[in-house]
Amino acid sequence: MTTPQEADSSAIEESRVIRALEPDQLAAARKSISRLELRGGKLWLLWLLRIYVVVMAALVIYQVCSQAGQ
Repeated sequence: MTTPQEADSSAIEESRVIRALEPDQLAAARKSISRLELRGGKLWLLWLLRIYVVVMAALVIYQVCSQAGQ
């Protein structure tokens, strides 16, 4: 949770940045960036990484539980 002083300093810093930007930079900074469409190999790789993380987390939990039981 931020304090009122931190919120004020954050707002001041943001206003400084906005004043320092050129008009075209400001427009580019406000433009939203769309999500990247993943297809084919990249999508498979991400799913394999997700599965790997879940399996490794399960192994770590198993090891911790088995060591705690000794």
